[in-house]
Formats: sequence, structure tokens, C-alpha cells
Amino acid sequence: MDAEILTREKRRRKRVSQKITLIILGANLAGAFSAVLFFSLAGYVRDTSSVGQSFAGTGNLIILLIVIGFMLGNLSFKPLDRWYERPETDLPLTPQVQRLALNNSLHSTLISFAMWMIAGSISTASVISESVGAALTIFMGMVGVAGPMTALLIYFAVERLWSREVPLFFPTGQPNDVHAFRLSMRRRLFVPSLVGLMLMVVMTLNTVALAYEYPALAPQAQAELIQIVLYRQLFLLGIAVLAAILLTLTLGRYMADAVETLQQCMADVQAGRLEARLPVTSNDEFGALAAGFNAMVEGLQQEEVVRRLFSLYVT
Repeated sequence: MDAEILTREKRRRKRVSQKITLIILGANLAGAFSAVLFFSLAGYVRDTSSVGQSFAGTGNLIILLIVIGFMLGNLSFKPLDRWYERPETDLPLTPQVQRLALNNSLHSTLISFAMWMIAGSISTASVISESVGAALTIFMGMVGVAGPMTALLIYFAVERLWSREVPLFFPTGQPNDVHAFRLSMRRRLFVPSLVGLMLMVVMTLNTVALAYEYPALAPQAQAELIQIVLYRQLFLLGIAVLAAILLTLTLGRYMADAVETLQQCMADVQAGRLEARLPVTSNDEFGALAAGFNAMVEGLQQEEVVRRLFSLYVT
């Protein structure tokens, strides 16, 4: 490979890695902001909030866990990063590297979600002896809202960006030849419904937790509690709208791009350009479709060569 081309390719791969890092960091910060906002809603109604005060001490914990998550991610992806970001070294393309390439989105998602689970569990355990309602609210906010939304955003955003790099790891073979995580189209289509169901569960648990405190409160405190329920439901509605937009920009565009690329290649083949090929960017149905399309076009190419040779022979 030419030195100048190699340098440009190395810089391009470095930019892709930096974008993935920004996606993961931005998603976790957005999740932390949503958790802070969820817990702070009571402060708009009451002067003091045990939930807000309890959460104030978990800010450093969330930041610490995010840092730990990045460190774990760097360790687990070290063979992949070494091969991907150093194209000049000619390192062997092992099945381990290929498997890590296919599982890139999943590993990033699981690490982030595990950190949110730990943060939510520690924060919940620290206040459960003081208030069961406060503990349940913290658990819902961190494990039920911030964690899953962060995980979904990371998975589909990283997948859409990283899928363009997958063909680099399979110059001759196919992604389906390597045993790795596979998210089928049916499961992808179930994700929007899962998000809606998850938010409904969180909304219900939040209402139940606050309703548990309602009978023992004074009339003024009861009115404040109703306002808190209303604000949190409106907040979860906003989260649902935001999640729908983000899923459209990530999951929706991923599927739409695959279909549009297939349509373009089919038009090229119809026009007689049999050198058209579909990039095999995943091990799901779209990847299998791309591999089958390429095999079909290669067969057409061979038939065209045979036809031309036969025509020359007859002539």
C-alpha cells in the first residue's frame, strides 16, 4: 500500500475510533443528565427532596464508573484496536479480531449498562433504609430509564457507524462464518415496542411508589405529591419522544441505508454493470442478503464470460 494512502487510511480509522468514543461518552453523559433531571423534579415542588439529596452524592460515583467502563472497554478491545488502528503493521487477521469486530456494538453497550446497573444498585442500597419510595425512585431512574436508554443509543449509534468498517475484517470470508452475537431483523423491530413498554413500567412503578406515601401525608404535601407524579410522567413522555427520534436516526437509518444500497446495486446489474457488489457489513439478514446478492452477480459474470467465449468460438 502506498505510504500516502496508508497515512490517509490510518487517519480515517483514527477518526472513526474517536467518533465511537464520543458516542459512548455523549450517551453516558446524556443518561446522567436524564437521571439528574428525573430526581430533581421533586425540587420544583418541594423545598427539600430526600431523593435529590441522596442522588447528589452519586454524581462522583457515576463519573467514576464511566471511567472504569472506558478502561474495561480499552482492555477488552485491545486486539481489535491494535489491528484496526495500525494498518501498516500487517498483523494477522485472527478469528478473535473478527469476532471482536462483529461484537463491537454489543460489548460497548454491555459495559455501559453494567456500570449503570452498579451505580443504580449502590445508590439504591444507600437510601433504602431511610425511604423505600426514594430507593425505588433512584432505582427506576438509573436502572429503568438512564441505563437502558443509554445502552440502546450506544448500540444502534455505534452499529451504524461501525458497520461500514466490518468489510475490512472479512476480505475473503463472510461474517456468518464467525460465531458472534447476531441481532435479527425481528428483534430489531421489537426494540421500539420494548422501549415503550419499559417506559410504561417505569411510569407505573413511579406512580405506585409515590401513592404508597400519599395516605400518610398532610393535604399540602398530598397536593405536592400529585404535582411530582405529573412532572415525572411528562418527563417520561419527553424521554419516549426523544427515544423514538433517536431510534429513527440510528436503527431506522441503518435499515433504510441497507435497502437503498441494495436498490442501487440492483439497478447497476440491470444496466449491465456486473462488477457491482454489495458490502457485507453485518451477520444479520442484511449481511446474508448482501452475500447472496454478490454470489448471484459473480455467477452472472461467469455466465457472461462463458457466453462471450462461446460466441467467439462459434464465430
